[in-house]
Amino acid sequence: MIIGCTLGNILSLSAVEFNLIDANNDDYIAIRKKYIILGCAAFMGGYTRMTYSLSVIMMETTQDLSLFIPIMLAMLIGNQTGYLFTRSLYERATRGKQLPIITDKIPLTCRELRAGDIMADNPVYLNAIDTVKNIQKVLNGNNHHAFPLLDAKGELLGIVPRNFIIILITQEAWYNPGSIGSSGAKDNEINKSEGSSHSRSSNRKVSKS
Repeated sequence: MIIGCTLGNILSLSAVEFNLIDANNDDYIAIRKKYIILGCAAFMGGYTRMTYSLSVIMMETTQDLSLFIPIMLAMLIGNQTGYLFTRSLYERATRGKQLPIITDKIPLTCRELRAGDIMADNPVYLNAIDTVKNIQKVLNGNNHHAFPLLDAKGELLGIVPRNFIIILITQEAWYNPGSIGSSGAKDNEINKSEGSSHSRSSNRKVSKS
């Protein structure tokens, strides 16, 4: 923002040097402020690639409705000029944090490219219900960061990261098919025992009365 204001001020001084603006004019200070604001809007538009939100911010800052259209033009010019040279601030931040991002435009070298052209012929995968032995074999056999997860029919369910698998093994979060039935049977036994004890206590109370 400071750089944009500085560039706008330099442009106003250059206009004075080339006799485009009269420095002795009473409105010179107001004109100079407008140059500074437009320089700030153009620089911020090229740096952040923001459009309408940046225009609203600049309008709230200046409180001058007559600058709305010049701010929009300066910002759009800075926005399009920035796309010719580099990425925006937020795109650089997401790439710096290694976040997955899909761009608006496909590079020319990738427009005719398909997933089958770059993937392995025999991809390494894991089953939705798998053994620890097979998981250990897969983890030790390569350095992949994630693995496809297939169901019993061989259809893709999703992708599971390597660190998730390691956490599950470390915490011994095993899949036990009989755990659901056994826990249900235990609950039934507890309910039956509680019901029988309750009925006995009620019978005793009735006999005493």
